[in-house]
Amino acid sequence: MPTNHVTEVQRDRAVDYLQHAYASGVIDSENFEDRVATALTASTRVELNASLRGIARVIDSSHQRAVAPMARPHAVEGVQNVGAGFTHLSGYIFPFFLGPVIVKALARPGSRLWLEAGRALSFQLTAISVALVLGTTMALLNVGETLFFFGVIGWLLTTTILAIRAFQGQNSTVGIEKLMPFKPPREDRQIHR
Repeated sequence: MPTNHVTEVQRDRAVDYLQHAYASGVIDSENFEDRVATALTASTRVELNASLRGIARVIDSSHQRAVAPMARPHAVEGVQNVGAGFTHLSGYIFPFFLGPVIVKALARPGSRLWLEAGRALSFQLTAISVALVLGTTMALLNVGETLFFFGVIGWLLTTTILAIRAFQGQNSTVGIEKLMPFKPPREDRQIHR
């Protein structure tokens, strides 16, 4: 009889699947933690399959195949991407950070929308801080309005670029996080092994 021991790669794939299921709202945090613990300690396919039972299609271990490919709920992802993009653009309508604050308060913690609302909030708080410092400096040095104009254009363009990246399902602030004094929430919720 062939062995049905799982590899580290198979455990990692199961954990990735569970993380996606949690972020998509398929399972709650308690269920997520229990399932990840089961996946990480699984030594056989039967044990590994138990971590995915009810949320993924698994093949009987006697067939000696890997877990079925992850079926992404594209509709939920698409809605979250649209919401994430509009969360960034809400800075144009509300006073800068108010839109992201509202979305972050209403979104499910750990979801894509929640993460992007945090990124939008971090960027808007950073922009406000930079505007205050530059505004104070311009007032003290009696510098013309040109810097203010370029600052507003820079904010508009950056907000638009971040929104476009969010609409596309990307981490919107990945390229500028090092420059931001207000750090956005981290997406990498890896379970330490």
